[in-house]
Amino acid sequence: MGIFGRHRIRRPVDGFAEIVEAWRPRQDGSSGNCKMKLRLDVPGVEPRVVKYHEALMVPNRWPEVGMRVAVTVDAKHPDRVDVHWESVFGEIRGGVFGRAAEAVASLAGADVDLSKGPPEAQVPQGGPPADYKERVDELNARFARGEITYEQMAAELQRMLAGGA
Repeated sequence: MGIFGRHRIRRPVDGFAEIVEAWRPRQDGSSGNCKMKLRLDVPGVEPRVVKYHEALMVPNRWPEVGMRVAVTVDAKHPDRVDVHWESVFGEIRGGVFGRAAEAVASLAGADVDLSKGPPEAQVPQGGPPADYKERVDELNARFARGEITYEQMAAELQRMLAGGA
């Protein structure tokens, strides 16, 4: 283990993980640590469920079962995981200092959210095409058949909702 309980990732591979189990947030709404289990979906790494511990989570960024997050794992030691929370919650204004400000505010009982929102402005600018329901059904069918990945399906849905072809 490295500093602050983190393993050093020597052979990084990027992918995704689904949160399959997570501690419940504190009832008083304060920050806390969270242990969870992640189901890895990483190219070149055998699918598996691994344990993960985040030392400080604020209530407005608490992980939920079913959430899909970007991760980096060590190809030789897949239990060494770095979760990229900004893939779900967006970048935090002020970086490390912003995270610290949220934690301090949480200790004082205030709910402060300094995130910039999900990456790449996932708010559609256009509107769905007239045949969008049929196109969504077709994307779901292609995903179910294994012809496209979850990420490809999500990208196509965003493109379609933004008015793209």
